[in-house]
Amino acid sequence: MPCAESSTICARRQVTTDPVPRRTIRSNRWPSSSSMSRTRCRSLTVPVSVTSTGMRMWSGARARLPPVDNTWAGWQSCLVAVTDWRQMLSADDGYALRPGAAPGEVAAAETALAAVFPAELRQLYLASDGVFDRPGQWFTIWPLSQVVTRNRETWPQHGPGRRELVGFGDDGTGAPFCVPRDGSSGVFAWSPITGEATRLASSMSGFWSGWTAGTLPPH
Repeated sequence: MPCAESSTICARRQVTTDPVPRRTIRSNRWPSSSSMSRTRCRSLTVPVSVTSTGMRMWSGARARLPPVDNTWAGWQSCLVAVTDWRQMLSADDGYALRPGAAPGEVAAAETALAAVFPAELRQLYLASDGVFDRPGQWFTIWPLSQVVTRNRETWPQHGPGRRELVGFGDDGTGAPFCVPRDGSSGVFAWSPITGEATRLASSMSGFWSGWTAGTLPPH
């Protein structure tokens, strides 16, 4: 009996001392809270595979979230910086303003010339349809009606370079102020003598500030 009792004790010891077999988590089960916490400690990732039955599969392949795009924020900041053309044009009492053009009139001028006005030039015409220099007695900024007729008259007289520009005013000596016909940035002075354009400013507001201050490049 001692031997039997001893063997019984040995058997019990073997049962209690053997390691418990490891269990594997099936792929169709949710992960434990510890694995989820480890996932959250990494850079922002999300599981990407889903079975045909709709069950999520927690695989090693994960898709990273795209980087933040600041384009929208920059675009909003551009919208805030709108020039008050009525105030800007009337700052110098040597210029007489006119009633602003209607949006349809600006669009009609663009259509007549097959052109796209820069946004600032449209805003200027909505504020005042032309700007008249009182001391010199001429339109520094032409009315829209003159923009159409003068460009139509001038384009055939000059080379293709002039046809790429839309004149909107002049300096009183016959050199027209122009913007690109495709609506891109830049304000230029066209020389009828040399047939060349000189860049005066990168924007309409910069052009007008330079014109009234007398700081535009020689042209």
